[in-house]
Amino acid sequence: AFIGSACRSSDEKQRAADQHDVIGVAASAQDAAACTCPSDHWFPQAGLGLFIHWGLASIPGNLDLSWGMMKNTPWDASAKNSNKMTPAEYFALAERFKPTNYHPDRWLKAAKEAGFGYAVLTTRHHDGFALWPSKHGDFSMRTHLGGRDLVREYVDACRRQGLKVGFYYSPPDWHFDRQYRSFGYGS
Repeated sequence: AFIGSACRSSDEKQRAADQHDVIGVAASAQDAAACTCPSDHWFPQAGLGLFIHWGLASIPGNLDLSWGMMKNTPWDASAKNSNKMTPAEYFALAERFKPTNYHPDRWLKAAKEAGFGYAVLTTRHHDGFALWPSKHGDFSMRTHLGGRDLVREYVDACRRQGLKVGFYYSPPDWHFDRQYRSFGYGS
């Protein structure tokens, strides 16, 4: 569902629709079902939330997470593919992924001091790279960096800072089906 879709500009709505089209998932403007669990009713009063959209694409610093390997995306037309790399180059970033500047305590302390009530970490995006040592697949922290669990570090930091914990997890796995996708580079 488009959470907060009423607050999105028409350009943002179109970009989301374009991205949904690329991955073959229908977008929905339908509101999420109302929750009846009282412990989940914190969100309407949560205030500011921090979304940490971070992963392999952070290495070069000019890529959109996962979309950096998708050639000729309409929302990047003005960049003329200068912010793109081939899927093979993108997936190879996992070998260079050394999150030495990953400091969730520092980030979340600053967020808490700034008035944030919750944080959301992208735990796995469409590229399929899991930031925890997943036993499923061969593209995660289990196969890279000796199994370090960046998600656990984030959760522990959120709890130490008194922030609600959120995860963004994308089911599409472009690494798993990389043999069957063109990524915009042809057949």
